[in-house]
Amino acid sequence: MEWYCAYQEVSLVSTVSEGISRRFPFVKFKDADFSRVINESFVKKCRNPRELWSIFRLWNHGSKIKAEDILKSCDGLIKKYRELAILYIIKAKALAKLKLNKEAEETLLQSLKCQIISPYDKIHIYNDLAEIYLKLKNKKMALKYAQENIKLIDSLSCKYSCGDKTGKIYRNMKRLTEKSGLEKLK
Repeated sequence: MEWYCAYQEVSLVSTVSEGISRRFPFVKFKDADFSRVINESFVKKCRNPRELWSIFRLWNHGSKIKAEDILKSCDGLIKKYRELAILYIIKAKALAKLKLNKEAEETLLQSLKCQIISPYDKIHIYNDLAEIYLKLKNKKMALKYAQENIKLIDSLSCKYSCGDKTGKIYRNMKRLTEKSGLEKLK
């Protein structure tokens, strides 16, 4: 619990500094340093999905945690919670960061079969699949998942379609489905 309190403290400072920097572009802060919050040994011992999600958010924010440690934690938790899609999403992002795109694709496709999956999870899965297929130069599949994502976001309430992160994903998917988004694959 102590690490989580430290995480919340650093996360709050980071969020506030990002907000100020967005509002006042001339004000710059140093990137938040999460290294004092967690260490590699904790990541390896991670025992519940919520802890892993918090660690993943730190890692995604530029922390110095090794992707291999995230993968070990994911594998352990996936054995325990097979039907939890978010664990597969985290694993796929770690694989993609290591440029293991084929493995990331397989992991994301597995996540779509999970019983515990929210619409928000699907938005991220479709987004990640579209990006991975672009990296794999599979234009047809990238377009398919971009269109699926647009349909999904359109079908959801404003809560999902107007959010900061989801709105950005929606715009990227729209851009991808337009001709200009796929021309770079030729």
